[in-house]
Amino acid sequence: MQVRSHGERPRRHWPALIVRMARLFLRQPAESGDLVRDSYDRIAGQYDQVWTSHMRDLSVDMLDRLVPPGRARCIDLGCGTGFITSVLAERTAGRPVGVDASSGMLAGARRRHGATCDFVHADMLKYLQSRKPRTADVITCGWSLGYSRPLAVVREVSRVLA
Repeated sequence: MQVRSHGERPRRHWPALIVRMARLFLRQPAESGDLVRDSYDRIAGQYDQVWTSHMRDLSVDMLDRLVPPGRARCIDLGCGTGFITSVLAERTAGRPVGVDASSGMLAGARRRHGATCDFVHADMLKYLQSRKPRTADVITCGWSLGYSRPLAVVREVSRVLA
């Protein structure tokens, strides 16, 4: 332990602190994304019993307010096990695309709703960036926007919506 005389100012290590903060800032999103994805992979088998059943009414209420047109080209970002994606399929008579980074969640989505929906294993922002402008009529993101970069996702949603 370093002892200082009265009035002596502590040494500041600003450059080292800035470098450590920069490393944490730059590294954190990728590690957080991996942690979130791996966590959802682990809970995928119980997700519908625990979460979807609890949020079902709120999700349907959100879609009731949306009123997508028939044959709408729909994308459901962060689709999880595909509940919202499947409701979009029922309401539009189209074949919506569900996008999720968790392979475990998508396995359940494909098992339950693969006959009426398409599912893509991808990060929602990267998926949107790969789409051409004005190629979707409806884009939903029920409960998962915070797992990405919200402002960047909203910008891309604006670009992709017809």
